[in-house]
Formats: sequence, structure tokens, C-alpha cells
Amino acid sequence: MALQETWGVVSHEVYGMSQAAGIIAGTGSEGAAPGGVPGVMRCIERQFIVEAVHPETLDPVEEGEAELLLTCLDRVASPILRFRTHDRVDVVPPGSYGDDTPLLGLRVGSIGRWDDMVKLRGHNV
Repeated sequence: MALQETWGVVSHEVYGMSQAAGIIAGTGSEGAAPGGVPGVMRCIERQFIVEAVHPETLDPVEEGEAELLLTCLDRVASPILRFRTHDRVDVVPPGSYGDDTPLLGLRVGSIGRWDDMVKLRGHNV
């Protein structure tokens, strides 16, 4: 928030991974912390089929903690089909975050891991 006030800008958050070849979700025009509270990143569902599932049962999750499964729609040489990210996210249902956008939302600052993997100097351990 102080950064935004100091520079007179809106800060944004994005979520992506190399397996998906880029950005999967990003904040809208309101930024990462509208009114000082964590905002919502919208999934880019024209490039991906994004599924929010329970990490053990793989049952769909409409809201709350979930794991993301991704299917890339625009990858040719190395497609990913129902790729388990093992990322823990806080799912926000489409249309419940202040606008009519029909895209699945991810709460800013909620992305973690379901497993015990950590990144150490750019390497997954």
C-alpha cells in the first residue's frame, strides 16, 4: 500500500509457472490490494482450462482452499492435460468479487503448496 501511495501507481499480482508457459492469472484494474485488503486474480480461461479441486479426492471445489489442475489450450509441442500443480489456493467463485467477470478467481497472497516442495535458489527441492 505504501508503494502505491509513494509512486501514485496501482500494484498488481500475477500467478504463473513454466509448465504452463506463462501467466495463469492476474489482478484486474483495481490491483492487488483494493482498499488495503487482498484482491482477486482472475484466471485466464481463454488459454487454460482451470480446475479447482480437493487435493485428495480431486472433487471440484467452488470456494475456499483447493489445488489447481491445468489444461493448456494453446501448447503444441508440450501439451499439459490436467496437470496437478500442487499449489494451494483460495478460490473465489466467478462474479463474487465485485464485478460480472465470469472467471474463476484466486485470492491474492493465498498461493502456497500442498506438498513439502520449496524453491532454493531457483530450483525445486
